[in-house]
Amino acid sequence: MSYELIGLPRSWFLGASPQNLEALSRIINKSYDKCRLRFGVILTPRIKDSAKFLENFQIDDKKSFVMFLFLGPQSVFEDINLKLRDFSSTDINESFDMDIPKEFVEKFQYSDKDISVRIVGDDFVIDEQVSNRVLATIGFKGYHSDGPVKESVREIELTSFTSFLRGTGPKLFNIVIDKIMKNKSTGVDEQLKLDRNKHSEICIHSTVIREHDLVSYYINKCGFHQGRDDIEIEIDEEGLLKGEELEDDTRASQDFHIAFLYRTIELH
Repeated sequence: MSYELIGLPRSWFLGASPQNLEALSRIINKSYDKCRLRFGVILTPRIKDSAKFLENFQIDDKKSFVMFLFLGPQSVFEDINLKLRDFSSTDINESFDMDIPKEFVEKFQYSDKDISVRIVGDDFVIDEQVSNRVLATIGFKGYHSDGPVKESVREIELTSFTSFLRGTGPKLFNIVIDKIMKNKSTGVDEQLKLDRNKHSEICIHSTVIREHDLVSYYINKCGFHQGRDDIEIEIDEEGLLKGEELEDDTRASQDFHIAFLYRTIELH
């Protein structure tokens, strides 16, 4: 079995069972919890209610959205005889437990030629075998800049960018650009409302918490550039965030800063 990039379209989320949404939420929360544990800035899980998955990512009725699961080969997992990975624990102190152990990282060697891409139907199930094979996730949603944008530029935003395999984040991101964004046969155009007759560039935006040391990672590892000035997010006396920049009911231990990054991809 090859490495797989499984694309979950917007329609999948709209019709997904509670079990599917809960399984996916556990995977994403487990990775985001690593920053919560390491830096102690954000106190609440990334997805607080799996039943409101799209709301957690601020996806409204008009915003395009697609998320990819990067799955490793079942044969490799069988070869290393790794215990079935269980993402169900919500203990933040166990946030690194689902990472592939460092002694097995070299077993997961791949290039873009080793990865098959498919947009799945609404009946796709995230069962324990699928969850066990997850090495990373990466999603994209529609984005609207405050200022003027050329009609030839399609703007999207990176989201749910997670990794459970050391070093795979930047590598996977660049493979997604070359294998999916630049390839009109993958089915992603419909999901991201990409018109290749009209759009000659894709501008990928990303907003990150500066206090999580992600700015240099995105710039040096993923080819992003610094965008507009940071904004400061303040908290009230109960730790809830002031303003509307992030999702509701998020709590933090301190004020922090949101950094804005972008990367432009030429399609032709």
